[in-house]
Amino acid sequence: MNVVKKIMLIIGFSAVLLSCSEQEAEGPYKMLANPAPTSTPEVLEFFAYFCPHCYELDKKVDVWKKRLPKSVTFRRVPLTLGTAGGRIYSRVFYISESLGVLEQSHSAMFQLFHVQKLPVNSELQLKKFFLSLGITEEAFEKALNDPAIDEKVAAAEKLAKAYRIIRVPGFVINGTYFTDVATAGGEKEMFSEIGRLIRKKK
Repeated sequence: MNVVKKIMLIIGFSAVLLSCSEQEAEGPYKMLANPAPTSTPEVLEFFAYFCPHCYELDKKVDVWKKRLPKSVTFRRVPLTLGTAGGRIYSRVFYISESLGVLEQSHSAMFQLFHVQKLPVNSELQLKKFFLSLGITEEAFEKALNDPAIDEKVAAAEKLAKAYRIIRVPGFVINGTYFTDVATAGGEKEMFSEIGRLIRKKK
């Protein structure tokens, strides 16, 4: 079984797990089991590059986030969904961030996996990807071996575990609320609900 098929099976299994363990939603959102309220408005998008739903939603998220008030912090959080292959993609995100090419690499990685059907499952493929973005081999090697990258991957997984995020794409608002397309009842409804939750008083 190839890497893409394995990842797709894991995604499907994760969705089944969530449907069995998900807490009852309070309307189009649910309260986090372990909330960590933020002092300022914040939206976190938990996603994975190998997730087809994340790919389909990504450009819509880009359009939507541009309309957010300047007071709102928006951050993407890549997840491995418990797979070794998934860890490579989380590293892609943080290496890109470290090298200052996240804006370029984000959509490029989605395209590589979902359109070109070329999964990145080796260091050589990873290097080829970053060199195609204009990154020098020296800069890539330095970022690849930076311990801070692994620390960020681990921190993202720890945060997802604390919030009990086991399906992507999903959004955590102000460290207190969770919603996604299924919970809100549609993409338009989800974006509307996130906007409402940003303004919701604690």
